[in-house]
Amino acid sequence: MERAVGRGHDVRAFARAPERVVEGAEIVLGDASDADAVAAAISGRDAVITALGVPIEGPTTALSRPTANVVHVAEAAGVRRLSAVLSMVVFLSKVGERFAENRNEHLRNLETLRGSALEWVGLCPNAIEDGPGSGSYVAVVDGKAPGGGISRVDLAD
Repeated sequence: MERAVGRGHDVRAFARAPERVVEGAEIVLGDASDADAVAAAISGRDAVITALGVPIEGPTTALSRPTANVVHVAEAAGVRRLSAVLSMVVFLSKVGERFAENRNEHLRNLETLRGSALEWVGLCPNAIEDGPGSGSYVAVVDGKAPGGGISRVDLAD
């Protein structure tokens, strides 16, 4: 949000926690699992960025269901562009038991995006780290990038 607001974009932040929204962004409180709340947040926008995060412990749709809401509402509202933070686990054919459900949830998100009419991009970092951006990172199209994490600032860029 800081990067977008700093670059002069008209930012509407849809959040459960208003204290995490940066100054200069319009705040709409809600939960992405509520399709009506998502519709209110997306109304009048020309692009959507999702950075949904939930702890995944065991079988769940706590991430993929809200993502599907965002995609379906965006399509219905005529929004064409969507960027979604996924995870690099979508590129792994085998993961340990600890990450199996995480991978399943991100694969469901990827399939939702692929099945949509949106112009979308999935950002799939290995790990998202706090700290300053370096301005130096690797972007790979349709493939697995080198390991390591990326700062929130560099991911935003």
